[in-house]
Amino acid sequence: MAAWDEDLLGRKEVADFLQNLLESDDEIKVINIDSPWGTGKTFFLDNWRQQLERDRGVVYFNAWEKDYTGDPFISLVAAIKDQLEKQIGKSVKQRKIVKEFKDKASQTFFATAPIMVKLLGKGVFKKISGVDVDEMNEEVSSALDKASEIAIQSIIESSKNDEKVVEGFEVTLKALVSEASRIKAKDKEKPVYILIDELDRCRPTYAIELLERVKHFFSVEGCKFIIATDTGQLLHSVKAVYGSGLR
Repeated sequence: MAAWDEDLLGRKEVADFLQNLLESDDEIKVINIDSPWGTGKTFFLDNWRQQLERDRGVVYFNAWEKDYTGDPFISLVAAIKDQLEKQIGKSVKQRKIVKEFKDKASQTFFATAPIMVKLLGKGVFKKISGVDVDEMNEEVSSALDKASEIAIQSIIESSKNDEKVVEGFEVTLKALVSEASRIKAKDKEKPVYILIDELDRCRPTYAIELLERVKHFFSVEGCKFIIATDTGQLLHSVKAVYGSGLR
């Protein structure tokens, strides 16, 4: 069945409008398709994906189907890698691009993963300073200032390295989408579309973490992100994580 064969509500015209808008303005990187549950967001994205596949690189990621996996960054990167790899082929050059993307993605995962234990958590503190907080007494408390200084310097250096890792990942992502554009659209100037569906149906923590991890890559040249959500429902997820005071 071809794209839009079952389109009875003129949604193809909406997809055409959005595509023209996205490709006519480089400043527009992200679009949120806001609609309540059951109103056809997945139908719209699935048919738009089929239309785009004719001459554009495109990745479809169903967040709800993957929210059991733990870290959303891994699932999304796997979708990008697997789907674009199929679209660009497997020449020596293309295999090298995919490998570099995978390698940088692995480094970026560790660089940007949420910190499970804060700096002053006992385990981290002991690892950095060699001081067991539970066993500290007045005689060794003077070690605290020195250990804190060491810890802060360590965090600063780690942050610098993390920034370099993320920048490296952005470069390899750009190379991958550029190759997809060259193969699919015969034009490196045409964008690759990353469609993220069912975000509002995910576990609150998963949905928010996915947005927090992906937002750093919204500015990657050659990428256009389409996120389909019930924004009201997603707001409930945000409140579940950050508090009910958010509006």
